[in-house]
Amino acid sequence: MKMAESQTMMAQARGDSDWEKGGVIGAGCGSQVLRLLAKNGAERERLFGTWLDLSARGVMMLPVRRNNWLLWVCALGFCLGCEESKSEPKPAVSEKAPKVEAAEPVAAKLKGPPELALDDISPRVGYSRIVIKEERDRANLRTELAEYKEFLSGKDVPLLVDRKASIRLVTYYLGELGELGVASVLIRTETRQEYPSELRFVPQKRAAQPTACTPVAMILEDRGTAVWKLSGGVASKRTHGLGGPDLSMTSETLERFLKGCKQDKRLYIAAPEGIGWGLLFDLAASAQTLTNLKPDATILLEQLPVPGHKVEL
Repeated sequence: MKMAESQTMMAQARGDSDWEKGGVIGAGCGSQVLRLLAKNGAERERLFGTWLDLSARGVMMLPVRRNNWLLWVCALGFCLGCEESKSEPKPAVSEKAPKVEAAEPVAAKLKGPPELALDDISPRVGYSRIVIKEERDRANLRTELAEYKEFLSGKDVPLLVDRKASIRLVTYYLGELGELGVASVLIRTETRQEYPSELRFVPQKRAAQPTACTPVAMILEDRGTAVWKLSGGVASKRTHGLGGPDLSMTSETLERFLKGCKQDKRLYIAAPEGIGWGLLFDLAASAQTLTNLKPDATILLEQLPVPGHKVEL
């Protein structure tokens, strides 16, 4: 009340009977109202002095002419809106719900025979890829193949093998298929144009007992070749060519050994792990181009033999 009386007395002291106190508005919006009301220089100067005087006390009187009541209402609403906008509470920040990790999709099981493949990474059975880092991981491949036993047992099973595949993994794959009782494995691999791209392999455990004269062909560490009898003896070796084994010279040696063993027309092959599968497949495929004798089947040895020594099966 005392503050309102002081404001009225100040207005009367100025002798302005046409003006009266219109209300008390926060100093924060006072400057906006003054700019709105002061239409000429003299009036702006007088109102600005009043505003400075009242601002020191924390309040300001807004003088409004009686005939400018509409302007007073608009200015008052504008200032009240300013004060309300300052006091509006900030909306509470909603906490984000914890992100739920989506479950990895499970490979669907085929209702028919699966596609069997082996690339330079790992074996694949249907839509499933089996990672094999060491020999005990073969159990994972065995479990996956067992799901399709009815489509594999007693049948000739196709297997697609990349040239860059590991020989060790090819051995594991053939071994596990042999455990399921496949009749043979038809391995398809890209090779030279003059060689067949599909060969019939028999898993070692499914192969019949060989004879002492059954030939063994091997690619050596230096990419040369060696051919000898399964029972042991002198190995006929050939040096490597420009791009790998000299398969032309090796084929002549293979033909001679096959002619000397009429009881068994199969061929055992082997190569160290450092040799890519593609070169070993080329060796086996070259034997199928022989004029007089061709192996009936090829067997990949599970253990690396020593040239000239008896091969233990």
